[in-house]
Amino acid sequence: MKKCPECKEEIEDGAKKCKHCGSYTEDKERKWESTKDRVQFATFIAAIVVLGFMLWANLMMRNSVSRIDTGFALTREQIAIAQEQLNWQKKSVEDLSRQFIEEKRPNIVITLPKIDLTDTSWVFYFDLKNIGFADAEDVLAHFVLKYEDSPDDTIGSDFEGFHKIPKQGITTQMWNVHVLNRVNLTGFVEVRYRWIMQDLDDTEKKFFQYIYKKELEKYRILVLSKEDIDKLWK
Repeated sequence: MKKCPECKEEIEDGAKKCKHCGSYTEDKERKWESTKDRVQFATFIAAIVVLGFMLWANLMMRNSVSRIDTGFALTREQIAIAQEQLNWQKKSVEDLSRQFIEEKRPNIVITLPKIDLTDTSWVFYFDLKNIGFADAEDVLAHFVLKYEDSPDDTIGSDFEGFHKIPKQGITTQMWNVHVLNRVNLTGFVEVRYRWIMQDLDDTEKKFFQYIYKKELEKYRILVLSKEDIDKLWK
């Protein structure tokens, strides 16, 4: 008789398994019960897997040697395509940014609605309308008026500053100018303003000519280009 190595009960000499606790009595049957043996077995399996992967990678590398040039060419092409897409996206962002600024900034429009005439003076009314979607701030309005036949003689010139023209807003500026006789006159109105949010300065100019109609004793207002007024004032 011998004793079970687990429960210490007596069992027959030839028994491979204890009738009391069911444990195996021989080492070769019990080795799968130990944690150490299980770890060793798992390590062995992992080593076989790694070795097989290395052999497969080596085989693939050998097979791809003849195609390595083509592979590098494809990679360069992909990089070129990716760079082109990146440049396109960057340009799109810049275009959208520019579009936002142009749409949201102030936009001053100068109109010359009427003139009040007396024997010795004119009163000019200039409407400054902000058709943009932001306030025009730090506004400076400037006008110059000259005789058409003698442009070196300035008969009217003035500056006027004011704080802002609100978005979608309008303001009217008035100037009084003394004129001794009814003659053709040329001039310009310049409005400088700033968009505080973007710290952008802008300028709007309008060149004009007052043509006197003697038979009607009235003036006709013409809006000129920069080239036109350069010819008149050269």
